[in-house]
Parts: sequence; structure tokens; C-alpha cells
Amino acid sequence: MTTFERNLKHLIEVRYGGNVSKAARTMKMNRAQLNRYLMDGAWPRESQLRRICDHFAVDAWVLLEPLQDDRPQVGALPRSSQEVLAVLWEWTDSEFAGSRYWGCHSAGGDGRIQQWQQIGARPLGAAVVTVTEGEGLHLLTTTPPAQEGGDA
Repeated sequence: MTTFERNLKHLIEVRYGGNVSKAARTMKMNRAQLNRYLMDGAWPRESQLRRICDHFAVDAWVLLEPLQDDRPQVGALPRSSQEVLAVLWEWTDSEFAGSRYWGCHSAGGDGRIQQWQQIGARPLGAAVVTVTEGEGLHLLTTTPPAQEGGDA
């Protein structure tokens, strides 16, 4: 199983309880094609990859890079000062309820993640990511669809 297949299957499991038919219907995608992405090593065209990423509100790297099995917990120590905790959040209230986004959290003064912020969202998963000087965090974050291009 490829990293893409494993990560797409994980997103469908989290959002739809593994129901591929419901995921395909919601994404307006052919179920047989989605199954090929999940089981046959098929690779989506750029437009289909964009549709999948937009639907799950993730950047393509989330589907293409291996997800860490050892998810950091509150009190976890980043390994270097260039690492931050990237958390996948799901909005639980407001007009964005149900949509997901990535938020980055730096460590406290002693290097530990002190607590989860209460922001009307619940954490779904996390990964420690390295920030490379000059690249910034914009590659790791997504904005809820209703906010894109609007005044923030």
C-alpha cells in the first residue's frame, strides 16, 4: 500500500467511518475511481487531487508524506527549536462546523507544549514538523473555505 493510499484511506475513515461510497458521493467523484486510488495504486490527475485536497481541507503533502504513528501529546518535547506541533483541527461550532484545518503551535518557554487552546475546535491528530528558515508555515496551513479570499 502506498503512502497516498494509506493517508487517503485514513482521511475517509476519520470523516466517513470508512464509507467509500459516501465519500465519493460527497466529493462528486466516481466510486470506482476512488476505489482505484485506495486499492490499485492509481494516481489521481491534478484536478482530482485538488478536489480531494479541497474536500478534506488539507494540503497535498498531507496525502503524500508518511504520517507519524507516534503522535505528540500535551507535554511532548520538540527535538529542536525549529520544530513546531502541527495539529489537524475540526471546527465544532460557528459556520465552519465540520470543516478541518491545520494549526501550528510552538512550544512554551521550557520547550513543552503547555496545553491545547480552546478555540471552538477539537484536535484530530498531530505531527511534529520542522520549519526550514525562509519557507515559513504557509505550506502547512489551510484556511476554512468560507474565509479564503475574504477579509480576516
